[in-house]
Amino acid sequence: MERDPTVFLIGEDVGAYGGAFKVTEGLIDHFGKERVIDTPISEAAIVGAACGAGFDGNEAGRRISVHRFHFVRL
Repeated sequence: MERDPTVFLIGEDVGAYGGAFKVTEGLIDHFGKERVIDTPISEAAIVGAACGAGFDGNEAGRRISVHRFHFVRL
């Protein structure tokens, strides 16, 4: 994210909370709320938004907390 300003992170509780296991803690302070975006609990929306960002020339990192929901990426 430091090397490429088009990269952002989107997911459940990745911002102010710092992620389910605190893996994103501090990112919102470092990169701002425009690049670290909390989403509602909707894995399909997270993946859809990331795909849409890719179509627009941006690169989105996705954070889905529960491994059982990773099948929506397929």
